[in-house]
Amino acid sequence: MPIFRIPSTSVVNARTNLEKLRGGEDLVVADAGVKLRMLGAIRSAEKCVDCHGGKRGDLLGAFSYSLAGRPR
Repeated sequence: MPIFRIPSTSVVNARTNLEKLRGGEDLVVADAGVKLRMLGAIRSAEKCVDCHGGKRGDLLGAFSYSLAGRPR
């Protein structure tokens, strides 16, 4: 799975991060001090395409995660 790390100051730019997912990245990660912020792609599977169309791997949405208390 490709991972792209970005500086924490860029996390607020959701449009840029979504463009990275649209471009094929599966996970965008930012180190925000004691937090780790992530944006992960939700992509269509072959089963989805059979009924709903599109193609396997199309970006359907994204989950955002924030993990606190990460040891340094």
